[in-house]
Amino acid sequence: VLVSREMKKRGIKEMKAGKVKEYCGGLVWLKEPGVYENVAYLDFQSMYPSIIKEWNISPETVDVDGGEVIEVEGVRHTILRDKKGVIPQIVEDFLSKRLELKKKLKELKGSERIRVDAQQHALKVLINAMYGYMGWSGATYYNRGAAELIASLARHYIKKVRDELKEMGCDVIYIDTDGIQFTGCDVEKVADKINEKYPLTIEIEYVAEKAAFW
Repeated sequence: VLVSREMKKRGIKEMKAGKVKEYCGGLVWLKEPGVYENVAYLDFQSMYPSIIKEWNISPETVDVDGGEVIEVEGVRHTILRDKKGVIPQIVEDFLSKRLELKKKLKELKGSERIRVDAQQHALKVLINAMYGYMGWSGATYYNRGAAELIASLARHYIKKVRDELKEMGCDVIYIDTDGIQFTGCDVEKVADKINEKYPLTIEIEYVAEKAAFW
């Protein structure tokens, strides 16, 4: 409803772009089953929404006349970059509002804290749903190419970060769409170095003394 309302405000009519068929999603990879020690989890916060915002990916900006050609992970599409799309605008507004609520949480207690926490979590769900909306054939503004491009960029970035970790002497154990688990290097320097190079917010979520993979 939110997307349809904003589209109509801009005079953008219902669209169904691209055939209804499968496309390659996020990267999932495991080095080998086993138990590992001192495993750090590197989390890409709001990875898909950040890609949507950074690349201006929206149903009305992908695979339309006048777009910039983007080729990544064997996928080729065009994106209009000169005017912000509806979904990138919604994502940006929601990310900003969620950040404000998370800052506010630190000052609250009791029932008020529970209420605000529920609000920021609801925004998180809505933000993360934007990628799925574009790739859902039943959506009023379906654009298979947009969803495919987001997933391709996600794979591209996570592979780049994997390579950065290897160059730093890390041993990458597991990759799951928007997170990497690794061991064997200076954890404190990892997030800062990677955040300097890529348009994503990445942080060390935790370090586990032991981790089992199967």
